[in-house]
Amino acid sequence: MPEVGATRLAICLAGLLMLSPAGPARSAAAEQARPTVGVLLVDHGEPPVYNEDTYESFRDFFRHLIEMGVIPSWVTALDLGTVAQDTDCFSCDAPDTDPDLMDAWLDPHPGPAPYVPASSSIPAHYVVAGGPGLGEPDIFEHVGLTVWHEWEVMGGRSPNYDQKLPKKLEVIRRLRARYGNGIPIAIGYGIDPRIGGERQNVGVALRKLMEGGADHIVVAYHGVGFSDIMQTHMLRHEIHQTLDEIAPHVRVSYAKPIGTTRPYVKSVVKKVRAELGDLPRGAKVAIHLSGHGLPTDMCGEYDCGADAYHAFARRLFVRTKKAILADVKRPRLSVFHIYGDGASDEDDPDDEVDSPIEALTKRKADGYRFVVDIPYEFDSDSRDTLIVLRRGYEQPEGRWNDRYESRFEWDGIKVKITNSSFGRSLKTRAYHQVIEDGLAATKKGAHDDH
Repeated sequence: MPEVGATRLAICLAGLLMLSPAGPARSAAAEQARPTVGVLLVDHGEPPVYNEDTYESFRDFFRHLIEMGVIPSWVTALDLGTVAQDTDCFSCDAPDTDPDLMDAWLDPHPGPAPYVPASSSIPAHYVVAGGPGLGEPDIFEHVGLTVWHEWEVMGGRSPNYDQKLPKKLEVIRRLRARYGNGIPIAIGYGIDPRIGGERQNVGVALRKLMEGGADHIVVAYHGVGFSDIMQTHMLRHEIHQTLDEIAPHVRVSYAKPIGTTRPYVKSVVKKVRAELGDLPRGAKVAIHLSGHGLPTDMCGEYDCGADAYHAFARRLFVRTKKAILADVKRPRLSVFHIYGDGASDEDDPDDEVDSPIEALTKRKADGYRFVVDIPYEFDSDSRDTLIVLRRGYEQPEGRWNDRYESRFEWDGIKVKITNSSFGRSLKTRAYHQVIEDGLAATKKGAHDDH
């Protein structure tokens, strides 16, 4: 999908004025009393490329995990110099006599640099004495270089930003078609994509809405589900913290996730029907509806098991499975829920959810011939579907076709992992619907004071 540049985005976000549906003229007093409602299209964020700018974005994200207690704070104490990786062999098991070294800011280093073998939590690497990494906690440099490697596996570019932006722009077009050209709208990202070096973070977006005169903001998360770790404690926390500083009078309300809508569930049902069309009619088929996943136990000092994600994921699965079985009349078809991550023995000690390999083991025991995994908790393809989910199935890195689909055989079962970019029109409709519902709720006075 072609990239949509910062210039076009800026044009689409220009002219932020008052939300004013067409209708009879109102009195000046009525207009003054009526709140100016703005819309914040907020995204967890996955930068399309890794570079020296997005190093900073990923660093901020990881720092927030440390502040939450997900990762122990002592990891920031180590600073041995500049961490480097061999560009020809990430986290190699043994040192190269002449490695092509690069730091987390993508700058080369001639060495010398001692080799450090991998540990249970840190990849193998080299350390250059001094350099730009001196004074920077080594853990952030490891994070940056690991992201660089994963983006290289994705061909140097994550498809997530490019797939989601057109949906955002279409939603903006529909909102303006209904309310006129003056609805205050801004797009903000948790992990800033830094397109062209510019900033599109939550703080920048909120300031745009303030410039448009908004005194009530409907926040619409561009995502399928809900989790405390990523929304309550990250995006929502940042929204309220910023508004406390720049506009404490502004009220905030939150639209529901798009996974709560019928159009979203319909997009998954249509995807299931399409995938089944390629399989023998009488075959025993299992559909794996895979989610992002989250440990069901403690994550450091943070209680991942108590996170709202798990309850939301269960409800979404029940609704979606019911819709699939009601619509698809096919014998020997079953639908199962799995976590792409967070369901290993260490993360899920009570075996509350299935990991990909646990699920395949059960499917083998029950005689299934085909398994189709649909990463249905994702609006678009991402690092979580292309890297993490494939890793959960113990597949080699980078094994997918140009449609981001993977096929392999596991102990006699034919397995396909589909893409997450299906159902673009229905997913766009779902996002538009939750925003319209959020705007309607403002007329009833629904809000979360901060």
